[in-house]
Amino acid sequence: MKKLLIALLILPTIALADVWTTQNNAGGQIVLTDRPCIGYPKLMEMYTRMPTGETLSGCWAFYDGFIHVVYQGETNQHTYTPQAFIKQKGL
Repeated sequence: MKKLLIALLILPTIALADVWTTQNNAGGQIVLTDRPCIGYPKLMEMYTRMPTGETLSGCWAFYDGFIHVVYQGETNQHTYTPQAFIKQKGL
């Protein structure tokens, strides 16, 4: 019962988190969240939805005027212009 109550208290804060989205080159969507990235507290969590249904996760940061993304399992950074992202509420 305690676990259910805790989940119900946490859920509204997760559901109302701000996210920023843009379309990726594959026809899917890149989603930047405002949640800390697990294992990298100075970075934020992100994920990419692919048209195939696959989801890739990673971390992001704003640095030097660009959004820098590192996908889980990769060492290369991908950079995006912040203007490409649209702020969404409650995803």
